[in-house]
Amino acid sequence: MIVGLAAVASAVAFVVTNVATARSVATGAAIGVANWMLLRYIVGRVVDGNVRRQGGFLFVLFIKLGALVGLVYLLLRAGVVEPLPFAVGISTMAAGALMGAAMHILGSAPAESER
Repeated sequence: MIVGLAAVASAVAFVVTNVATARSVATGAAIGVANWMLLRYIVGRVVDGNVRRQGGFLFVLFIKLGALVGLVYLLLRAGVVEPLPFAVGISTMAAGALMGAAMHILGSAPAESER
């Protein structure tokens, strides 16, 4: 869902606006998708590991967050992306996750206790 929403947002930005704006949306969307995939991997390892390994992966999670914030800062500071379109692109991560969760909940059968 996240990748699809990112692709749609980038395509709409390319059709409706100029190339610089579309590039900013696509860059934000790509960073959002990469962040989501890395987050899924790290959290999966934390949940599957023992207590000693969980601490190490939690440290990796904090490093990932710092790297993400640093990358966003550098892109905005250098003027490589426009701030508002970039924010639209990177927000596809959260919007896609919410839409995917809603579709999963609405599409699943109710539990035995809910009938």
